[in-house]
Amino acid sequence: QVKVRKNDVELDQVLVRFNNGGTQALSVRETLREGSSSRWINLNGARDRCISEISAKGRSRGLGQARVMFYGR
Repeated sequence: QVKVRKNDVELDQVLVRFNNGGTQALSVRETLREGSSSRWINLNGARDRCISEISAKGRSRGLGQARVMFYGR
């Protein structure tokens, strides 16, 4: 799940890297308003993998940067 603070965000893609060397590119294409959250995003593969890195492609709307936070369950 993605949560946004301090500005609106147009989120295009999220790239998830795993400790085992695998990656998964997620096409999100969503505009998130300041203070809002995305839907829960399911990842493919085994549940016992550890995420080593998350990178996002997108832009903040308006003036200033946004804070984008990623949550898992």
